[in-house]
Amino acid sequence: MKIPLLFMLLLLFSGIIGLEAQSTDAPSVYQQGIEAFLYNKPQEAIPLLEASLRSPGVDTRVYLYLGMAYEQIGLYEQALGVLQDGLSKPGAETHLILYNMGNIAVRKGELDQAMSFFNRAIEAKRSYAPAYLNRANNQVRRGAYQNAIGDYRSFIQLAPDHEQVPQVLQMIAALEGELRAQEQRRIAEEEQQKLEEAQREAEQRRIAQEQAERARQEAQRRQDLLNSVFNSLDTAAGDKNSRGAGADTVIDLDDELTIHD
Repeated sequence: MKIPLLFMLLLLFSGIIGLEAQSTDAPSVYQQGIEAFLYNKPQEAIPLLEASLRSPGVDTRVYLYLGMAYEQIGLYEQALGVLQDGLSKPGAETHLILYNMGNIAVRKGELDQAMSFFNRAIEAKRSYAPAYLNRANNQVRRGAYQNAIGDYRSFIQLAPDHEQVPQVLQMIAALEGELRAQEQRRIAEEEQQKLEEAQREAEQRRIAQEQAERARQEAQRRQDLLNSVFNSLDTAAGDKNSRGAGADTVIDLDDELTIHD
């Protein structure tokens, strides 16, 4: 007889001892559906469990089994619909229904929705260890390692004798190592950013200094050119004045040339 792992978890943590039918109206249909489910025959179990839903007073766990049967064959939307209906039934084991809805959301890749279901399952029953375990696994998928460590530790506290505790402890150690590595990478990246910023600032200062030096040299070149042109003009004007001095001198000949009678 092949019993699904998920159902084994239910047996272990929900306190379900027997699976005998509790309905007085259709016990055979309900029991046949459960037996088919236990023998991993979801296709056979589904119509039987659906038929038992129509029987007054049927055990509300039928919604759990039917939802899990739908999940087994990949009909996730139908599974969620059945489980959602089960939430509204008096006496329903709310934490188990929400827990399974979270598992289905994980299978669908809807990790945020899964978190919501696991959170609600834990709120419904704080001592339900599997919800912490699966929420921790979902936290790992979302990259929330610190939160995952907290949930793993809660799982160990609630179920210290569970067979998966050694693997959970290894997971905690691995996550703590990864968090330390992330912190080291963060520090290294910050230091690298500071170094690159300092290098950029140094390069900017070098460029600014080169530009200032080029501007100074250009200003000096222009000043030298201006001085050169000015000196050239000034020299030319001085030479002209020197050469034209005799022509500009007026000689008074009245004293020198006197006509005598």
